[in-house]
Amino acid sequence: MKALESGLPAHDSAVQNLLISLSEEIRGKYEVSEYNQGKIRESWASLETKLNALTERISNLEMAVSEQEACVLSNSQGISQLTRNGKMVQETLESLENNLRRSSIRILNVPEGLDGEDIKALY
Repeated sequence: MKALESGLPAHDSAVQNLLISLSEEIRGKYEVSEYNQGKIRESWASLETKLNALTERISNLEMAVSEQEACVLSNSQGISQLTRNGKMVQETLESLENNLRRSSIRILNVPEGLDGEDIKALY
């Protein structure tokens, strides 16, 4: 009968107690939820920071790869030129060597085709 004395019917008092209890429970869940939201925000910020760092690293790697590709192309062209020059030098050397042999044979009057034979025996 205390509810009647306070001016509220008995069932209104029970409803009021239930509302207070629910309100406190919701506040508790909301506080936990805000805590979780804070954690989520921190995690999201951390992920964004890491993503930005990885994006920068990928950009740097792409630039480095591009520079290396340019170097490889330049080196390939240089190697091709050196190979051509080497072949030309080898051909010139062989030509000079052959001319020198022919000249030597004419000076010594040694007939061609006696390679490896004893030349002293001819004189």
